[in-house]
Amino acid sequence: MPLDGHLRLATVGVSALAVFAALGGSAVSLPSLVGASVWATLAALILNGAARAIRSLRQLTRRSLTGPVRTLVAGEPRASQEFCDRIAADRSERLSMLGFVPLDPLCEGGPTPRLRAFREVVDIAADLRAQAVVLVGGPDELQQSAAQVDALRRSGVAVTYVMTGATGLLQPKRGLRIGGYPALQLGSGAESRAMLFAASLAGRLSAGLALAALLPIAPLLLTLSSLAGKNQPLLTCPRVGLAGQRFLMLRLRSGPGIEGREGGGRLGRVLRWLHIDELPQLWNVVRGDMALVGPRPIEPSLADELEDWQAARLCVRPGITGVWQLDRLRRWRLDEMIASDLLYVLRWSLSLDLGILSETILGRRNP
Repeated sequence: MPLDGHLRLATVGVSALAVFAALGGSAVSLPSLVGASVWATLAALILNGAARAIRSLRQLTRRSLTGPVRTLVAGEPRASQEFCDRIAADRSERLSMLGFVPLDPLCEGGPTPRLRAFREVVDIAADLRAQAVVLVGGPDELQQSAAQVDALRRSGVAVTYVMTGATGLLQPKRGLRIGGYPALQLGSGAESRAMLFAASLAGRLSAGLALAALLPIAPLLLTLSSLAGKNQPLLTCPRVGLAGQRFLMLRLRSGPGIEGREGGGRLGRVLRWLHIDELPQLWNVVRGDMALVGPRPIEPSLADELEDWQAARLCVRPGITGVWQLDRLRRWRLDEMIASDLLYVLRWSLSLDLGILSETILGRRNP
């Protein structure tokens, strides 16, 4: 097992022992729960940092020993040609272009040499000993390639998404740039079970503590919900979560009607604007149906109609908050929301979750 794998398992194991030790006594105190939750979070942060440092060191060593990174370019022909032209003009990128893999096998143009269709990109990468694949384009290209991107990452090939056609909402404010374009590394994904376990453990403990802190004002929240909805305050909504499992999501009513999500006057609008109606979902997090951060859970009828690339969102637990929920101006189109959820799944890491969660707690803001 690689060194970073040992670090992951060792740190997660110590975290679990600390939690079980805190919960194993005859009486469970709030300080012990807080200490266990903090320890699990810190351990997962150290774990994530160590894995990133080792991965960066390996990449640096590989580059210093083997020279330029052997790279395949995939995407739409014109955007890929523009990207390759920029790389050829900027030798500091240290990329050795092996060829162009078109997403659409019937399209014309693009860089040369032109290789087989993108559905065969895993075999192409193995045959040419490619170290990386650069996916060039916008959200449409990412959606078309989701299944192959996941297969590449599992085979050990680094994948980078270069956003030549993405809108400002999807582009990161800072970070990696290749050929002048903003880029996202899709290398640390949801297949890391040890990291997911640590994040889930910390999230469930944190949600339990939050519920305990909300207990004194729970009667007030239920009363406000009843006044806004003129009906019973607590709703159960069928949703689909991790691996297609169905569960009942809890929500406070903020308006009249079956759904309880519209109307309710000024009080209802305040409950929705402050997302007080979502607070009962902390119980779903404690139960393991949801996570604090992730794509929003979807209804069963929508889950049955998901295409293959859209079903990738079911690889992680649905969350109370996520990337596009941070935008208070609600500027996101449906296709951008879908692309954002897909990017989250492909990029998942503990640091990404903590960043989204901190912005949610400090006040939802524009990304």
